[in-house]
Amino acid sequence: MQNINIRLILQSISFVIAGISLLHGKADETPEVQHAKRLELAVAENPEDLDLHYDLGLAYNELALNDDEDAIDKAIDQFEYILEQDPTRVKAMAFIGSLTVLKARYSSIFTKLSHAEKGFDILDKAVETAPDDPDVRLIRAANSSEVPGFLGRSDEAEADFDWLLANIELNPDWFNDGLRRSVYFYAGEFALKKDDDSAVELLLAAQTTPGASRLEHRIDEALEEARKEFPDSFQEPKEL
Repeated sequence: MQNINIRLILQSISFVIAGISLLHGKADETPEVQHAKRLELAVAENPEDLDLHYDLGLAYNELALNDDEDAIDKAIDQFEYILEQDPTRVKAMAFIGSLTVLKARYSSIFTKLSHAEKGFDILDKAVETAPDDPDVRLIRAANSSEVPGFLGRSDEAEADFDWLLANIELNPDWFNDGLRRSVYFYAGEFALKKDDDSAVELLLAAQTTPGASRLEHRIDEALEEARKEFPDSFQEPKEL
C-alpha cells in the first residue's frame, strides 16, 4: 500500500470545506477567489493530479499578485508539492522564487532583503536548470526588472529580455499570444524605467497583441507615461 502524503490529506480536508462555502456562495467574492475554490475542490477529488495542483498554484499566485498575502504561502505549497513529486517541472521552481520575492513586500524591514535574495537564488537556479524555457526566463525577468536597483538585478533582467525578444523572432512557436504580450509589456516597462525610447515600440506591440488581459490597464498606463517621455516617438496618422 502506498504511503499517503499527510499534507495532501490536510489540504483535501481544507479544500472540501472551502468547496462547501463555494456551494453556498458569497456575493462579495471575486471571480478569482471563486476560481481558486473550484480548483481546490478539483484537487481534493484528484489529489495526485499535478496539473490540477499547478493550476491551483497559478490561481493562488494571481490572488497573491492582487494583494492577498495569505495566498503567497498557499501558492508556494502547491508548487513545492509539484516539485517533490516531479523535480523536472522547473516552472514550479520559478514560481516559488517569484513568490518568495513577493514575500518581501509584506515583510518587516529586517527580513525584506533575505526574502528577496532567497527568491532570486531560486529564480537563478530555475533559469540555470531550464535556460531555454521562455516562461522561466520571463518570470525571472519580470521580477528582476521590478525590484529596486540596489538589489543589482538589472543585468539579469536585460539578459533575459534580450533572450526573450530574440527568440520571439527565432522560435515563434515557443510563444503563445499571452506570453508574447507579457514579454513585450515587461520589456517595454523595463526600457521605460531606463529612459530608453525602445519602450514605445515594445509597449505598442503589447497593446496590439491579444492575450493576458490582466495586463491591459498596466499597458495603457505605461503607454501614457511613454507618450509624455518620448512624444516624438509617437507619430500622428497622416491625412489622406
